[in-house]
This record gives sequence, structure tokens and C-alpha cells, in this order.
Amino acid sequence: MVFVRKKTKVNRRRPTARQQSKALLTYYRSGDGQTGPSPFKDVDGSSGSRRFFLRLIDYAIISIIVGVLVYSLILKSEPSLIVNNNLYRPTSAYMEAASKQLDQFKNQNKITVNDKQIIDNLLTTFPEIIDASMRVPLIGQSPIIHLTAGSPSLFLKSGGDIFIVNEHGKILGKAEKYPLIKDLAIVTDESGFVAEEGKQVLSTQSTQFINTLILQLNKSKVVSPTLILPPLVNELHVKTGDSNYFTKFYLSGEPLRQIGQFMASRQHFLNSATSPSEYLDVRVVGKVFFK
Repeated sequence: MVFVRKKTKVNRRRPTARQQSKALLTYYRSGDGQTGPSPFKDVDGSSGSRRFFLRLIDYAIISIIVGVLVYSLILKSEPSLIVNNNLYRPTSAYMEAASKQLDQFKNQNKITVNDKQIIDNLLTTFPEIIDASMRVPLIGQSPIIHLTAGSPSLFLKSGGDIFIVNEHGKILGKAEKYPLIKDLAIVTDESGFVAEEGKQVLSTQSTQFINTLILQLNKSKVVSPTLILPPLVNELHVKTGDSNYFTKFYLSGEPLRQIGQFMASRQHFLNSATSPSEYLDVRVVGKVFFK
């Protein structure tokens, strides 16, 4: 009897890529019990050094930002000063006074600077300044100060001295202190007022009245007018060089109508044989009195 041996069929298919991949990922522990270093551990300490370096950079950036902020809060003692004219004194005089204020410790930074006090002190120091402002810049370090000096309006003769009066009737000081101011009309004070620098001698309205009157007298070429403040409230006496009488004006009244009545009456008396022996009164609009 013959036995036939059955051949076992061998699967000769090549392993797939997936199977190969799995095989490559398989690893075995060595038999000696020793293992190599883990790929997930920092063996040489390079990661810690990197973190320290990055932290150092952060500290440096923060320090720079803080330094810039602190520096931006500092104010210089030399401001950027703007003044509209130098009739009274040079810009350096205003600059010196402003710098002295900014030199104070509390005014050396933007948080504690007292700009109101600085402005008030400048207005007190310089009576010619009628308006002042100060602005602290957001980025820069030089505060910006604007000063507006009032216009000189007239000379006031009082107590043997001549003073300068501005457009608001305020005495700025003796005329000898301001040699650049010339050719202003002179008003003689006989009211007994004690003239001093910084005092208010006339209201703004009265000062404007006198300036309007002076302008009209010059236009009409009135001869050598003399202006006097008598010891009466809001009254002005005017005497011309070609007449023996003076004219009464009311400083709180309407200037152009009073001046018109004065000019018409003056011309009338110049053309006639008669004239007032003492005064001409034009204080009441529409009526003229004389004596």
C-alpha cells in the first residue's frame, strides 16, 4: 500500500506595509537589564537653560518699559514758552520766572505738578499778563506755557509819577520801567487815588471810553486836549488848548453820542461870539448844558 504525503500549503504572500510598520515599532528589553536614556528626558539641561534665558529677556523688556514710563513722567524745568509781545520785558524774564516755578520738587513730574499755582504766580509776578495757560505734554518733557500781555492803553499821571495803564484799566507800573512804550495819551488823576503797580484805576468800559474819545479828538485835530479824572465817580473832564472851559463826560455812558454832542457844541461856540465861561456838560444824551 502506497501512502501519498500531502503537501502543506505555505502562504508566501509578502507582508503588507502596515504589518512591516508594526514590526518596526516593536522593541525588546535587553537581557542584561540595562536601558538607554529616555528620549523624553532632558539629559544635558539645555531646556532649563533656554527657559532661564527667555525669562531673562522678559525681565529686560519689562525693565525697559518701566524705565520709559518713568522717564516720560519727568518734567524739565525749561518750558516751551510763547508770549505775544515783548513790549514790557524780554522773553528771558518770563522764562526765568517759569523755570523757577518748575524747579520745585512737586513740579518736576506730570503727576504732582501744580499748573494752576504756576500760572497764578506768573500772573502775580507780571501785571501786564492778562491771560496765561500751561499744558503738560503726553509724551514730551517740556511743558508748554502761553502768555498774553495786554496792550498799553494810556499814561496815568499821579502823585508826580507817570504810570502805564493797560486796556482793562490796570496799572502795570511806572513808565520808566518800560522804555519801549511811547506816544500814549496822558490822563491826569486828581481824584486822590493812590496809584500802585497792579491796582485797578479804571474799569474796562471807562478805559475803552477814553480811548474812543482820544481817537475822535485826534481825527478832528483838536488842539492839545487835557484829560482829567476829577474826584467824582465815572466822570472825565476834557479841556482843549483853544478854549477856556472844560467839558464833562460820563464814562459809564455811550461814548459816541457824548462825543458827537461835544464836537457839535464846540464848533458852535467856535463860530459864535459867546462860549461857556466854566464848563460844557454832555453827560446826558440829547441834552447839552453849559455854564
